Amino acid sequence: MANPQKTVFGSNFSSDYKFIHHKIKRYRLLVKRKLTIIFNMDKSFKFEIEDSEKYIVSKIYKATKIPTQILYHKIFIENANNNSAGYVIKEQCGKGGASVVYKGVIKDTDETIIIKELKTNNLYKVKREVNILKLCKNIPNVIQLLDFFVNDDCYYLLFPYYNCNSSRTIFYNFTQIEIKIFMKKFLEALEKLHRKGIIHRDLKPGNILVKSCSDFYIIDFGISDFYVPHRKFDTKLGTRNFKAPEQLINIKGFDYGIDIWSSGLIFAEIYFGKYPFWKPEEDIIILENIYNLVGTDKFTEFINEYKTGGVYHFLKNSVEPANLESYFERKASDSIRNNTEENKKAFDLIGKMLEIDPRKRITAHDALKHPYFAN
Repeated sequence: MANPQKTVFGSNFSSDYKFIHHKIKRYRLLVKRKLTIIFNMDKSFKFEIEDSEKYIVSKIYKATKIPTQILYHKIFIENANNNSAGYVIKEQCGKGGASVVYKGVIKDTDETIIIKELKTNNLYKVKREVNILKLCKNIPNVIQLLDFFVNDDCYYLLFPYYNCNSSRTIFYNFTQIEIKIFMKKFLEALEKLHRKGIIHRDLKPGNILVKSCSDFYIIDFGISDFYVPHRKFDTKLGTRNFKAPEQLINIKGFDYGIDIWSSGLIFAEIYFGKYPFWKPEEDIIILENIYNLVGTDKFTEFINEYKTGGVYHFLKNSVEPANLESYFERKASDSIRNNTEENKKAFDLIGKMLEIDPRKRITAHDALKHPYFAN
């Protein structure tokens, strides 16, 4: 086992130590780790955590002051209706692991809406999704929660209805400038989510409703969660071929970087017209795809740094980092394929988003400053 690493971080709350005690107790439950709390004379305190596992601590969104809504999920049921009298469910239009999605109408206005039925006994997950959606209010290009209610032990979330085609059908017809507009707006929305402490955890084309490069919405926050330093997450959740390398090797202490990796794959898929970018088979096959992208040296450095202990059969074949231009072999239009100067900038940004080491991976904030978006 690796030697324990000690990490120190802290905050400055009120002088009400009883209140602080409750926050510490809740934080201990979140990270599920032994903590040493050191109080200072200036009414601040810090945690010391010892753990043999590796954690990726966010570079710019450090969350040293932990928001109340993350600790207690206070924003919730007080405004919930006890029945669905104002709404009518019309027809089923989708289904997830623990939810069913219906098309419905608001009785008073006859407006078409989407009704998401959550069938779960885990009230914490329901609270978390509602809290996250409430915190996303007024973020452009993020789906807005209209209402929620409880009926017969089921929870219902209501969203606007958007009549649009498959996202990939629209993505593959984007021009060069439309790709740039879409990615800029997408990263702006993601940067706002991350600044609110939210990791989406399941970004993929199927979770984006798209009408055009500027008219789209990020949806499905069912497995989204709040980032807290040194908290363990379940690496099994999410869509396999959009998972980041740290998830695939079972590093539970990940951060916002997993969303950047998924966004990089979305960017690459749109840019190269390549579907799917990697086939969702087994974790080891996705890791082999990543190995062929980043090359032997980077991949070996990555698994040594995080001490995974995994067996990777493909390491016996030494490979150089892939030339991104080779990914044009699929469907990319000639107008994109032949724009050499733009391609260089796009390749550079995609490469920074698909950096295998999460500590070196670009953030949404820095990606928006990249030369690709200069004009």
